Amino acid sequence: MRNRVHYLILFLLLSLPALAQENFSWSGIAGTIIEKNVTINDAWTGTPTAQAYYRPGGSLIPTSQQPVVTKIADKLYVRFNATKSMAERTYIVISTGATVRYTGYLTLTIGTIPPTTGGGTGTGTVTVAGVQGLSGALNERVAVTAYQQDRDQLVNLINQRATAQQVNAIQQTATSAISRVSSLSGVLAARVQTKTTIRAMNAINTPMTPDVIDVKGVGGGTYYLDPADTSTPDNTGTVLVTANGLRYKLMQAGPVSIEQFGVTYNDFGKASANTAALIRALASGRELTAQASKVYTAGSVTAVTGTTIRFNGNGVIFEHITQNDLFNFANGVSGSIQNVNINAGINMTGLDAVALRIKCQPGRQPGIVLRDVKVSRAGGDIEWGKGIIIIDPDNAVVSDVTIDGRGDASLGSTVPTFNGLEVTCTRAAVSGVFRNVKVYSGGLYGVFVRSPTIAGLEGMKWTECDVVGMDYGYDIESTADFNVYIPTQLTFVNNHAEVKKRPFRLRNFIQATISNCLFYVLATPSRLGTGMELLNTSQVNVQSTGLYNTGNGPMYGIIVGGEGTIDGTLRDITISQGTGSSSNAAIILFPTANKCFLDNIRRTGGSSTVVNQGSNNVIGRTFNAGILE
Repeated sequence: MRNRVHYLILFLLLSLPALAQENFSWSGIAGTIIEKNVTINDAWTGTPTAQAYYRPGGSLIPTSQQPVVTKIADKLYVRFNATKSMAERTYIVISTGATVRYTGYLTLTIGTIPPTTGGGTGTGTVTVAGVQGLSGALNERVAVTAYQQDRDQLVNLINQRATAQQVNAIQQTATSAISRVSSLSGVLAARVQTKTTIRAMNAINTPMTPDVIDVKGVGGGTYYLDPADTSTPDNTGTVLVTANGLRYKLMQAGPVSIEQFGVTYNDFGKASANTAALIRALASGRELTAQASKVYTAGSVTAVTGTTIRFNGNGVIFEHITQNDLFNFANGVSGSIQNVNINAGINMTGLDAVALRIKCQPGRQPGIVLRDVKVSRAGGDIEWGKGIIIIDPDNAVVSDVTIDGRGDASLGSTVPTFNGLEVTCTRAAVSGVFRNVKVYSGGLYGVFVRSPTIAGLEGMKWTECDVVGMDYGYDIESTADFNVYIPTQLTFVNNHAEVKKRPFRLRNFIQATISNCLFYVLATPSRLGTGMELLNTSQVNVQSTGLYNTGNGPMYGIIVGGEGTIDGTLRDITISQGTGSSSNAAIILFPTANKCFLDNIRRTGGSSTVVNQGSNNVIGRTFNAGILE
């Protein structure tokens, strides 16, 4: 009895290492593609890998024979493509990162074609050749996972019945296997289905659950079953829900085209459907792309609060045919919108309809990015109510944006209402960057900035921007109680404006730098022009800037005052007032302007260079037509 116990303990000790290391035992037929799978725990970190060795602790088998892995949901599929020259037994190690998760063996057998008549004494086996007609029976692309597993199961089942004493029975089994293969092909056809449309896919309502579905046509692709998901809604693009409630996920990685969600190009009749499809696309959270074609829209494209938008339109044209905002993201979003054109398809002047209205989600680094966006019109006497409205531009980057109004020729005597770019806030919003923003043709304001909150718009940077043809160029103002709070840190460099009335106005800001700008005013005898207004500002530095009157009417160069302007600096300023400004000063310091410093002020035309009505101001060098005054 004691010896038996000793032998039992010894046996268990010798068995333990093998039990700990060999978690699986796979089998297959040499010369065929073999695919197996294991479950990957969500808590496991690191990239899943599978490596094949000649033996435990031995060398890796050749690279050409190494398995290929694909992770779908919680499964890691391990595929052996080159099994013809592999050893009969190969040691497999599956890891995530540097941690080994599974070990085991792949054992290969060599199949032979069974005899067609009885009487022999050898062993008959049914091989892969016996079921090779499966893919033809399916008549469609067969997913390797389902195909290999079911085929191997069938072959092994038949082989288990093959003995030397049962040749005749084996032949009968092989004969009956034909009908079993036919039945199995039906099983696989249910597991790996091909549908011609998304709707056909949604109509699946069968106890047989397909693992993978190929959807043909526009918006198609390969979808895999996610059995754990019971709640994600159908968006017709990346998530499809069948009639019996199954969720299938698009297998494609990377950007997804908006056509995937049902957007149709160049079809006026699909405008409303396109809007709904765009809403679904944005809600998917995927990076989106489009084609350089036209998409008609009707109704507003919206997104829920917190949506991250990632859209590169590749030059797509959206043409809006209803009187409302096209893109309305006023709930708060983050992300980027690039390479899109947004056209007004009907006239929306006076309706406040906006091509793109976007509110930046707080606390996002970086903020919203708008790049290579063009807002325009389909043609004729039509126009947006406003081009782009940006709310709370926290760390926003707006660059290479063009906003085109309908122009003077179409405006006639109509009072313009179109604003190109509006920027405002509902809370503190800092460090917004605006670069190469261009507003062209007719309208009221090119850039209209309002900061109504405490705190508000701070740290804005404007550079290389251009406003042409509007009544007013850049109008920047804090409307909060200036006795309590004034926004700070405005940088305005290398910008240009050519307008009818006033290129630039700044009100209720402190610590601003305005430099290297060119401003043109088209003053007429009945329309007074002003180059710049600095009202209720402090520590504002204007330098290396030119102001020019291109008309024949009266023009002031710079007006400084408001409720109180102190510690301002005007240096290296050129003012050309034209022929109609004989009674107008180049610069006026109103009584509320104090402690300002002016130097190297050059003018041509006008009545005088500086009219100083304030106190404690220092006037340095002034020049009239190049002559020191």
